[in-house]
Parts: sequence; structure tokens; C-alpha cells
Amino acid sequence: MGPSPSTLATHTLRHSPHFTTTCDSVFTSLQTLTQHAFPFIFPYQLHDAVALLHRRLSASTPLIKHHVPSPPSQEDVHRAYRAVNGSETMGLEEFRDFAEVVFVEAVVRGARRKVAVRGAVGVMGIVGIGAAARVGRGVVGVVAGVYAAAVVGAVIGGLSG
Repeated sequence: MGPSPSTLATHTLRHSPHFTTTCDSVFTSLQTLTQHAFPFIFPYQLHDAVALLHRRLSASTPLIKHHVPSPPSQEDVHRAYRAVNGSETMGLEEFRDFAEVVFVEAVVRGARRKVAVRGAVGVMGIVGIGAAARVGRGVVGVVAGVYAAAVVGAVIGGLSG
């Protein structure tokens, strides 16, 4: 068995120079809003930061573009914040880690949704065609299984960027 979807997504984002520079740029933008009064950002700024990251990354990062159609929710932001940081402020390195966690979770959720939708629609189509053509259940089952495995492989393969 290969690496998990979250491992693939983590590796892709962690080794993406564009992801890192975009995180740095958004962090600097947030500091500008506080007129660089602090060398860190505050938790209340994170939801806007994620929305800005999503907008910038959707335009240029295929992983985000294909699997995260809308910015992660406020709940997703809070969950990632708690996973990365328990303090009242967040420095640049913590912000990068936070962004990685929130977007990896969003990518994996989007990939699972894609597998569920594509798999269900495809299998229903195969079963319908099999019934119309009066093909045996065993053949239809094998074809549906192969199709489902191919969908899973294609979606998970797409996570490695």
C-alpha cells in the first residue's frame, strides 16, 4: 500500500516553493494591517488569512485548484489552529505549519468527496449499462470494482502534485 492521501498532500505542499512564498506574503500582509507593531499575528486574523491564501493558491497551485473549491471554514481554521498552536500569537514558522495543516485537511476532504461522487456516478452507470445489456452480475461487479479502484488511484495519484 502506498502513502496516505494526507502524506502525499503534505509532501506536495511542504516542497512547493510557491506555497511557502505565498504563506510568507500573506503573513507580511497581515502584519501590515497592524502596521508591523508585532512580529506575529493574532488568531482573529487567521480566517481572513486562509481566505487570502486560498484565493492566491487557487490561481497557481493545481492541488488547491482541483480539490479545494472554496476556502476552508471557520471551524477548519479553529481545528488547525488548535493542532498547531496553543498560544495567543503566531509567528511565521507557526503560520506556515498552520497553513499546511488547514490546506492538507481541505485537500484530503476534497479528494474524498471527489472519489465518492465520481465513484458512485461511474458505478451506477456501469450497473445501468450492465442491466440494459443483460450482462451477468459477476461481470458487472468486476468492471465496477476495477472502475472504482481506477478512480481512487487517479484521485490519490493527483495529490502528489
